[in-house]
Amino acid sequence: MIPSHEEALEIMKSFLPQNIIDHSMAVNKVANYLAEKLKEKGEKIDLALVDTATILHDIDKVIEPSGMKHGKESERILREKGFPKVAEVVSKHGLGNILQEGELNTWEDKIVWYADKRVNHDQIVSLDERFVYLRETYGHISKELAEIIENSYSPAQKLENEIFNKLDVDKDLGELK
Repeated sequence: MIPSHEEALEIMKSFLPQNIIDHSMAVNKVANYLAEKLKEKGEKIDLALVDTATILHDIDKVIEPSGMKHGKESERILREKGFPKVAEVVSKHGLGNILQEGELNTWEDKIVWYADKRVNHDQIVSLDERFVYLRETYGHISKELAEIIENSYSPAQKLENEIFNKLDVDKDLGELK
């Protein structure tokens, strides 16, 4: 079962402060746009799943502020609420998931992961800008995290190319800003 857009908004609002709601809604905007464009090009994508997963992808941010189990706590919460399909996609949106072979194996997984990496706070930014922010903000926390950030950059660019090579839109997403 996938909750409706309105149900997902209510769940999100029950967990998160406004700044994270704003981030989630910007991610939602990017993801829905890309998913709709890819579907128009003939790709098989569950638009409702993308919509709901992006709204709910960060519901564990207040519970799990360290980031060490980020995504996994959201997955647990969503499974407990009876939304295993959404939980599965949400569990894969963490930065390091792109480094795990076969982890992002559906368009839904890829779009949710990628859209989250195109939004800094509540602003749509380039992949380069987002990775600069990640390096500056989180790169000093641990050597392991710094390596994940660095090692994720090239696969993120590859995913970006995979998405945009199928579309007739500019990577800058200026029409969404």
